[in-house]
Amino acid sequence: SAVRATYGSRFPVLFDADPQWATAAAPYIFQAGPRFRAAWDAYVRAWQPSELMFTALRAAYDTAVNLLPGGQSEGADEGEADRHLAYHLMYFYARGHLPLDSLTTGFLARAKPGLRGIALSELGRSLGPARIPLPIEMADRLMVLWESRVVSLAELGSAEQEELMSFGTWISSGHFETPWLLAKLYEVVQRTRSARLAFAGSRVLERLAGLAFAHPKEVNECLQLMVVHDPDNHLLFGTKDLITSTLSRGLAAGGEAKTLAEGTIDTLGRRGRLEFGDLLTTQRASNRLRG
Repeated sequence: SAVRATYGSRFPVLFDADPQWATAAAPYIFQAGPRFRAAWDAYVRAWQPSELMFTALRAAYDTAVNLLPGGQSEGADEGEADRHLAYHLMYFYARGHLPLDSLTTGFLARAKPGLRGIALSELGRSLGPARIPLPIEMADRLMVLWESRVVSLAELGSAEQEELMSFGTWISSGHFETPWLLAKLYEVVQRTRSARLAFAGSRVLERLAGLAFAHPKEVNECLQLMVVHDPDNHLLFGTKDLITSTLSRGLAAGGEAKTLAEGTIDTLGRRGRLEFGDLLTTQRASNRLRG
């Protein structure tokens, strides 16, 4: 096993030195069987996914997927290796090296809900800075992937639908077309009946506040639903300014956006968060000045 682990951990070095030899040796280094995990775990924990090596290691990835869920294998690092596997597969899918049907019938069909959620969350985190747009083909593939997960989880229980919480990193990434993004956020909160995808920090609410000027109705529609499904007001921890900004945009926009913002303020007020009522006073004063 130690020898296998050494070869696994050094495989990219061997590939760089002689790609033809390494490609021919890969089926032996990562041979399916009792010693596979020694080589595979050493490789996948140590290295980022490589598009150059994907063809050489495709059979090894298939073997690793067939060993899921992780409880079928042994070793203290098993969970870590499976998380790295999940990230690698999402990387290859996003860049067009894996078709959706292969991903869904393989990894997504076998992985436990928690691992699927980790994979989708890490994918959202890996998309790079928002100032560098995603290639159109990649963005399209990712949107198709998300749509397929929503469909697959539609009839499943609450434990499986936890996977949908991973959409928070997609929202905060700064990528994707705004109408699609806001529609999917609304759908996730509606299906899970929870706003927990924004509890881990303020980045989701930062994104909403940034979109509220151009899309006040849709943004306030999402915020209202999140507040409704956050009865203990966890959403407000450290995010008061962001929520205030979003509500202010809605009130100033008038029409449906204003009605939605007023409804959210009313809901928060009935839960004891009366400070948001000041926004209504400010808005009325502003309207009188304009009048």
